[in-house]
Order: sequence, then C-alpha cells, then structure tokens
Amino acid sequence: MKRILSALVALVLLASPVLAFTDIDVQLYSQGTTNYAQFATVGGYDSTEHSNQMTASVLEEIYNKGTLVLSKSIDNPSAWNMVESQAVSGSGSTSIEKLVVWWTEDSSLDCYGNMKWPTVANIYTEFVTLNPPFVEKIEIHNTANLNVEDPAGQFSTSSFVWDTYTTNDFSFVESVGINLPFDCTPERPDLPDMPDCLMGC
Repeated sequence: MKRILSALVALVLLASPVLAFTDIDVQLYSQGTTNYAQFATVGGYDSTEHSNQMTASVLEEIYNKGTLVLSKSIDNPSAWNMVESQAVSGSGSTSIEKLVVWWTEDSSLDCYGNMKWPTVANIYTEFVTLNPPFVEKIEIHNTANLNVEDPAGQFSTSSFVWDTYTTNDFSFVESVGINLPFDCTPERPDLPDMPDCLMGC
C-alpha cells in the first residue's frame, strides 16, 4: 500500500506542472493624464540548457491626455504558450507603442533536418478613428524556424513594432498569440469580475 501511495504522489507531482496555467484580466477607465505600461513574457523549461528560458516578450506603453478605456486578457495555458489580447478606446491625445519579440529557444532538429519546436507567432492589430474615418489593420503569421543562432543563443529572432499617435477619438484591438492560437482573429478580452467591495472587506 505504501508503494502505491508513493507512486500516486509521484504521479501527481509530475503532472502538476503540465496542468499549470495563468489567466489575467485587466480593466482600466481613466480621465486626465494617464501613463500605462505592460510587459509580459512566456517560456518554459529548456532541456538542452537545463533551465527555464523565455521564447517571447510583449512590451506596451500608452500615454493619454483625455479619456482612456482599456480591457486586457493574458492567458498562459501551458509552458511556451500565451495569448495576449486587448481592446482600447479613448479621446484626447494618445500615443501607443507596442513591441513583440519572439524566437526559437531550442534548436533540436528532427530526422528531416527541420526544427522540432519552432516558436509560432500570430499578431493582429486593428486601429480605427471615427472623425475623420480611418482604419488600419495588420496581420502577421510567422514560424521562427530558421536554424541560425544569434549572439544571445536564440534562433530565428523576429520582432514587430507598432507605434501611433492620434488626437482623434479611436479604438484599438489587438491580439498576440505565441504558439496559440494558430489562426489570427481579433480576440476581444474578457472583462474581469469586479470585487464585491472595494474597501472594508
């Protein structure tokens, strides 16, 4: 019985990292002068380096003088996988800067000489102003499978920079999928549950 119990405990401990996930929902409503900054990374355990390593990062900064409404979701369902999605609208003067960088951490090849675990990035942005009417959409699909090592020891490093400034009323929807999702459709983030009370709980 003791051996069976020990085996079950060992199995649970081995399975626990596989079941680990993180889900973050953010909502912001502000008036006046607002500075907003976000930095998210995703990675996993690299068996070739025997340590946890990153495979992508998302950096964003928003500066607004006026009104800003923001909803954001970041889902990390498992190692190496992340979906970051956001819907922003505002008025006044606004600048938005976004930087996404991704690379393949493990250069292991299959028997055909192809990379076994290349990082896949799917990025979507849609920026709209109402008066005057203006729409700008960008969609990117990339598989980081070029087996060339850079000085930092990463492979097939790619980056996407999005920078805008507007004094118009606007809306901005974006979604970044790192190894998830495999299609690139704008995912509007879920609104977070509001707390039962803000003070005195």
